[in-house]
Formats: sequence, C-alpha cells, structure tokens
Amino acid sequence: MATTNHYGYNHITDAISPRTYIEPTPSSEPSAYGSKTGRSHPVDFQPSNYSVVCGRGKESFNHVGNRHFRFLTSTFIERYSRADSKAAKSAIVSKIVAVIRQAGGHFCKYKRDTDTWFEVGDHCAREKVS
Repeated sequence: MATTNHYGYNHITDAISPRTYIEPTPSSEPSAYGSKTGRSHPVDFQPSNYSVVCGRGKESFNHVGNRHFRFLTSTFIERYSRADSKAAKSAIVSKIVAVIRQAGGHFCKYKRDTDTWFEVGDHCAREKVS
C-alpha cells in the first residue's frame, strides 16, 4: 500500500507522475505570492512545517520545511535533467513552487535588523528551486 507525504505526493507513483496542481486564478488584488519584492508578515509570524526558509546556515538547512523541500525537489531531478528546453524546466520549477504554496508553505527570509520574517517574491522562490 502506497503512502503519501505531507505534500500529498505518493512516494512511489508520483515521483514519476506528480499530481496536477490548480493554477491560481488571476485577480485584480495584489497576490500574496506574486510580488517580485516580497511582503512582510505579522510580527508573530513563524515559518510553518511547509515553509522554505531562504538563507544560509544550519538553521535554514535543518528547518523541517527545507527538509520537505529537498525531498520534493529530489522527486523532480530526473525529469528536470531530461527536460529539453528552458520552457520545460521553467514549468517544473513553477510546479514545485505551486506545490509548496498549496501545502500552506511560504518562501520566507528572516531580517535580523528588524527581527521580522518576510515572504520573498516569485523571483527569489524560483531561484531557490532552480
């Protein structure tokens, strides 16, 4: 019997064929994820178990969300390396970012000088995945 991980992926079959994700619908409201510069979170914000902490050091590396992130990306490595165009690779990166966000995760960074977390924009999130 196959089990699914925290992202809803089946460890056996979905590594070959990940589930389809629902595209976010366009809106006139500014997207929480669409900003290229990112957005600040409330003072009491803490990254969830699905959030990816962008940064250096063992705190970022060992964060449970980053460990989930590394597992998720490992399921796409073969497909990414076999992709024959930049557009195909870009689609894989977009899918990974969408899966993290649909699981309730954020791509976030800690600002020591202001002691706050902020969500990085799409560009930084895609760079992290790439």
